[in-house]
Amino acid sequence: MQRKLWMGLTVAVVAIGAVVWYTNRVPTREIADPLQVQDDDWKRGATNPTVTIIEYSDFQCPACKAYYPIVDRLLKTFPTQLQLVYREYPLTRSHPNSFAAAMAAEAAGAQNKFFEFHDILFERQSEWSPLPNPQQKFENYAQELILGADQFKKDSRSSALKARVKMHQSSGDALRILGTPTFFVNGKQIENPQSFEDFKKIVDDTIANTPSTGAEVKEFHAHANFAVVVNGKAFDFSSDQFQSTEQKELNTTVHLHNKRGTLLHVHKENSTWQEFFQSLGMDLTKDCFIESKTTKYCSNDSQKLSLVLNGTKLTEWENMPVRDLDRLLIAYGTDSGQQLQDLYSKIVPDDACIYSETCPERGKPTDEEPCVGALGTKCD
Repeated sequence: MQRKLWMGLTVAVVAIGAVVWYTNRVPTREIADPLQVQDDDWKRGATNPTVTIIEYSDFQCPACKAYYPIVDRLLKTFPTQLQLVYREYPLTRSHPNSFAAAMAAEAAGAQNKFFEFHDILFERQSEWSPLPNPQQKFENYAQELILGADQFKKDSRSSALKARVKMHQSSGDALRILGTPTFFVNGKQIENPQSFEDFKKIVDDTIANTPSTGAEVKEFHAHANFAVVVNGKAFDFSSDQFQSTEQKELNTTVHLHNKRGTLLHVHKENSTWQEFFQSLGMDLTKDCFIESKTTKYCSNDSQKLSLVLNGTKLTEWENMPVRDLDRLLIAYGTDSGQQLQDLYSKIVPDDACIYSETCPERGKPTDEEPCVGALGTKCD
């Protein structure tokens, strides 16, 4: 029955113009080989994938919105094997706000929030899509993500970012894209699957038919900032009971050390926040932050458990992987959007980039030598 409903949805979306023929674009700088992942592509998911999906998509396209949760679910199902490469392909003749939306997403990307903005655009498509000018909506979304307002406005009109969107369009034209969304799986275009199960089978089959390279797994070292606040009081994770030491790690792949209680070290790709808290004798579930077997902080009618990740309030967080430079706030006792954002800005540090050595202008690590480095760095 669910499959029939999904097929009906797909047919309905197509019927209202989700797959749109589009020609006669002005050519621009081209990607030499559009089927190859580029260094500056927008990527989400595994960093050393077995399967790569290149998606050409239009933020205003109803069918693209319908596939958005399907692709998101795939990424969660194959966290270490699947990578998504997202390229804008705005169909401006039928979707007049699509190019502005692509520019807004690129402007957010200039402040390292591309996929956060990508998610908002699809989840709130019905808000901005019918507007004669959606720019104010986009600026409101940028404010929610705590982006620099002036920089966002400037980048939304940037000729360089406009050329980037047109480059994606041009690469799609070179591949003879006929509509959106269009998916390429490991370089081969597929017919759009009719359900999550159908798409999952394509990924499963691709994994099964991809020979192992026998390459060594790269060393992995990422860092993230976090804070846990319960009824206005922050937990102190710098005490010895939460700290790992050499040869005595509470968890070898995700832990705290050097008396730093807000800086998480990750040594295995796709380690999760749940794994970390469980190593401390705690837990993080879909409804509760569990301090101990006898002390739990769970959402109820009067108090809420809220999570803010990289400036965005989350609606779900089970099995959530820790990504390099993440900033996470776990808060219990307040659900006010502005209060959460103020608390996030005030209490969650922003120094993980120093320990991943991605912001050398801000200094060098002082207490982690010789174990420093960004993603893929060998940590002896």
